[in-house]
Amino acid sequence: MGSLLAACSSSASHQQSAVSWAEHYNDIHDLTAHSNLVVAGSFTAVAKQTTSGDSPSTDFTFAVSKVLADKAKTTVAGSAITIHQTGGSMSDGTPVSTEDDPLFKVGEATVLFLHQYSPGHFYVVGGPNGRFETPGANAKSAGVAAVKPFNSETVQFTGSVDQLAAEVAKP
Repeated sequence: MGSLLAACSSSASHQQSAVSWAEHYNDIHDLTAHSNLVVAGSFTAVAKQTTSGDSPSTDFTFAVSKVLADKAKTTVAGSAITIHQTGGSMSDGTPVSTEDDPLFKVGEATVLFLHQYSPGHFYVVGGPNGRFETPGANAKSAGVAAVKPFNSETVQFTGSVDQLAAEVAKP
């Protein structure tokens, strides 16, 4: 996870925090080595929002359509897991997010490199580095969907989910 810095920007309707990620990952192999689980799927619901002081967090339900790597061998396609992310709504309703890792959206299709912090509960390794978009993907097209990096400053990969799975599987 990242550690929050003191710098924040806000507008009347949204507050963003700058984050310094504790670890930086250079490539797919580095991300894989630091992940317990790599999955493709989509966000289906906001499971829970909590606030600790001035730091909200959100738990999302994620439907797994394809498992690319699973060190514990406990997750299968068709299962649901919980993804924890910093950001959410303050008690006054003000939305808060990190500037380079906006909150996930219900319906968003993605590939995630994850660390398990309790059974069935995960966070994304390296924030935006462990997050890849798969626009237009669904359970039936999970393997052939195009993968694109979350942004130009994160780990880069070009290809399909199946090609990413092959890259993740390399020693």
